Amino acid sequence: MKILKTQSWMILCAVALLLAGQAAWAQQVTVPARVVEAVDETQTVQLKGNVHPLARPEFDQGAVSDATPMNRMMLVLQRSPEQEVALQ
Repeated sequence: MKILKTQSWMILCAVALLLAGQAAWAQQVTVPARVVEAVDETQTVQLKGNVHPLARPEFDQGAVSDATPMNRMMLVLQRSPEQEVALQ
């Protein structure tokens, strides 16, 4: 029984050290800002293939309450080529 407690304690300590090391490494990585100027919402573009085919003006039902839940909404982000290289 004492051996089991000792092994459990050692495993717990090892996991804690690994997590602490990961946290320290993550804090050292600096990512340059991608948004470098004020956002002008009058200058937007629609990326082809990124809007659902049913999202058309004839189906627009106007503004909704801020409390309306956004079900099945998907946000897809992409790493920069530099970030992808660093990850690999």
